[in-house]
Amino acid sequence: MLAIVTLASAAQADEAPAPPSWVSSRRRVPDVENKVDGGFVDALPLVAYDSNTGLGLGVGGHLTLNGSRQDPLFAYTPYRHRFSVSGYATTGGFQQHMLSYDGIYIGDSRLRLRAVLAFERNTNANYFGVGEGTLAPLEFQGKSYATYSDAVNAAGPRYFHFGYQKPQGRVTLERGFFGGIVRTQYGLNVQRVDITRYDGRSEFSPSTKLGADCVSGAALGCDGGFSNVLKSGIALDTRDFEPDPNSGVFIDAMGQWSAKGFGSSADYLRMTTAARFYVSPFPKLADVVIATRVLYSVQSASVPFFAMNTLAMAGGTDDATDQTGLGGERTLRGYRQDRFIGRVATAANAEIRWTFTRFALLRQDFTLQVAPLFDAGRVFDRVAFSFSDWRLAGGAGLRVGWNQSTIVLFDFGASREDTGFYVDFGMPF
Repeated sequence: MLAIVTLASAAQADEAPAPPSWVSSRRRVPDVENKVDGGFVDALPLVAYDSNTGLGLGVGGHLTLNGSRQDPLFAYTPYRHRFSVSGYATTGGFQQHMLSYDGIYIGDSRLRLRAVLAFERNTNANYFGVGEGTLAPLEFQGKSYATYSDAVNAAGPRYFHFGYQKPQGRVTLERGFFGGIVRTQYGLNVQRVDITRYDGRSEFSPSTKLGADCVSGAALGCDGGFSNVLKSGIALDTRDFEPDPNSGVFIDAMGQWSAKGFGSSADYLRMTTAARFYVSPFPKLADVVIATRVLYSVQSASVPFFAMNTLAMAGGTDDATDQTGLGGERTLRGYRQDRFIGRVATAANAEIRWTFTRFALLRQDFTLQVAPLFDAGRVFDRVAFSFSDWRLAGGAGLRVGWNQSTIVLFDFGASREDTGFYVDFGMPF
């Protein structure tokens, strides 16, 4: 830990005034008596290993402003303002640097504002093809391999990889309705993607998987370019606490539009919908939460390969950022990041989250949670659905809660093809 600073006393004050009517349907924060009055700074050295990117070093932290207990919205928000900063680089050629802001009920209004500036670079990004063909075992020169390591040993370290760098900026604005449980969101993502292909650089093959698909036309957008996106969405949110819910539902739908008319390199549409459910089956006996999520995403045929992995709903109206899938720490743990991408993607996730202890250290409140997990996912070449050919993974996680709103994640996942270990901030869903 680099810093632990409390900005104001957590002493109980007089009862706050009644909240405004436009949050009348929102649920109070559980254990609100443990919520820090004022604000706090948390900062962590990021020392992590991810099977997708290697050993990573960096630093990340938040300035979280909760407001006063006299604020009538204190018991209905995880915080009022949160500033985040991080810098991170790995031995596998990945780096990400980010500055973000999240403001809830700006100026005591119904509005929420989120903004992100980020730079991301990866010299070892994964590419395994697109569509239903990726559901087959990994293949090189006509031979199939049961595991990722066997395929890479045969094909060489560059065959399933490419490089990119991506500066980007994102901003979203939300407004609540019906007592705060329904909200709409509008946003803009601006990013530039530069692509590096490794064709001709492998002793095993003169062409990479991406290079071959670019020649055949299976992959579009092989030269990179701008991917500017307008988005709008709507959500129903009855969760009791956004960063780590004990109960409630979160159901949302998000549409995204990219067009050459506002600077993009390609015209495409994306529509994603998802539902998350949180249940505490016996709250009087133990702090156990059954958390589940299902999602379905559809994209038009002209989407570039470097944007096809975007699952706008995985973060969706609940976050200013999008997530990538299927594979990796947020969707299909135990498979490589972006192991399965296609015009249509669907996934299902389940966890049993047991918070088994709570303790105070240096005037900070901490919790420890274990979470057995199960993930499943599938891609399609067109709008369709089937219960066959899903890819499955399972594992377990350890979650550390810091002053309720900061969650540090340590997850392990295993599949029939690979394993993965992940360290990050925030719940996976």
